[in-house]
Amino acid sequence: MARIAGVSTAVVSYVLNDGPRPVSESARRRVLAAVEKTGYRVNDVARALKSGRTRAFGLAAPSLLNPFIAEIARSISLAAAERGALVLLGDTGEDQNREDQVLTSFLQRQVDGIVYMSTNERLSADVATGCDIPIVVFQLAEDNPFLASVRIDEAAASRAVGEHLLSHGYRQFVAVVGPESMRNSSLRLEGFGQALDTAGIANEQWHHLYAGTTRQAGWAAGHRLLAQYPGTEAVFAGNESLAIGVIAAAHALGRRVPEDLAIIAFNGSEESRFHVPALSISRQPVQDMATKAIDILNASTYRPDDHYFAASLIPRRSCGCDGGLRLDDEPGPDFSYSP
Repeated sequence: MARIAGVSTAVVSYVLNDGPRPVSESARRRVLAAVEKTGYRVNDVARALKSGRTRAFGLAAPSLLNPFIAEIARSISLAAAERGALVLLGDTGEDQNREDQVLTSFLQRQVDGIVYMSTNERLSADVATGCDIPIVVFQLAEDNPFLASVRIDEAAASRAVGEHLLSHGYRQFVAVVGPESMRNSSLRLEGFGQALDTAGIANEQWHHLYAGTTRQAGWAAGHRLLAQYPGTEAVFAGNESLAIGVIAAAHALGRRVPEDLAIIAFNGSEESRFHVPALSISRQPVQDMATKAIDILNASTYRPDDHYFAASLIPRRSCGCDGGLRLDDEPGPDFSYSP
């Protein structure tokens, strides 16, 4: 290739590796033309051995069946691709042992960094902190002075949900959140409860249930809460999947949403506006957080700092607001129709 381009092998290397020495624009063009002519492909394994960087990041995610988690995975993959890197995905299946295996596998493959979404709040500290590879914890987990994180203030976001439901005039509430062992479950209850307490809602006017994180868990919780607390007017669901399950249970029991039961979900995804009724959500700025996570991993110096982002409340039909898809909405770019 150097002969075809009329340059030295060193110049070819500088162009293909973007350094370490500058190359004139004319020489760069000749090398790139030679690359196209010969169909040359960079040997990434050899490049990794030489540079010490694989241009790959690992993502340990609890479950891609959760639309919110899937959206995070896609956003992280896009952010990495914009920086010329790819993401190796490890679905841990919400299993602690599997999580340990995924993290160990990433370390063995010498990825340049790991985005870590833990199965529970207790991080696999022995795996995560006993290495030289930078790690970013995505969302809330136990505080760890050795690991960077990107997260939101979960209590503040949940408080905003409570305040919005109160603005509708609801006075009988149930909160359905994730497992009691999860720190974020208690923080979401804490923030929601603060809003109700400030409004003078008595303890007997609101109740909470710890559940799982799936639609099935929401279905079971919905049946239980509607039987145990028939006067419930509004539900705060700890995630979108729980909310869908609760809505399905309400429908099966003849309770209309939002006419008989309002609901808002925490951590809603882009898919939430396509639910029937359109689902009101508290939404994290997923793409901004994903970009920040990759930037932290890609930086020349790793700093184990916590980076906070603000969640947004998006009210739609499920809580009693007028929001969601309309008949005159333009179809999205993926829409196609054949009569």
